[in-house]
Amino acid sequence: MRSPLRLIVAPQIQDRRGLRRYVAGATAAAVVAALLMDVVNQLVFFIDWTAALRSWAVTILIALVVAAPILSWIGRAHLALAESRRQFEQLSRTDR
Repeated sequence: MRSPLRLIVAPQIQDRRGLRRYVAGATAAAVVAALLMDVVNQLVFFIDWTAALRSWAVTILIALVVAAPILSWIGRAHLALAESRRQFEQLSRTDR
């Protein structure tokens, strides 16, 4: 069993389904981490509930907009690496 941090930092993506699962899971982890930091910030510098909810909504939106494309790019690179490894393995099995 791989640790959750290892699944995000060094994923082993084998197909498009794995790519979608990686992007969704890592994006959710990024949103949760950003929201957790914002909640701590609101606990320290609390003004009122409207400001807190607005800040949380903006945090979620920004985290989604930033994390999803970056993680998709990283995931596609890992998928291309896995596909090239499979192709190399297939080419190296030729009979001579």
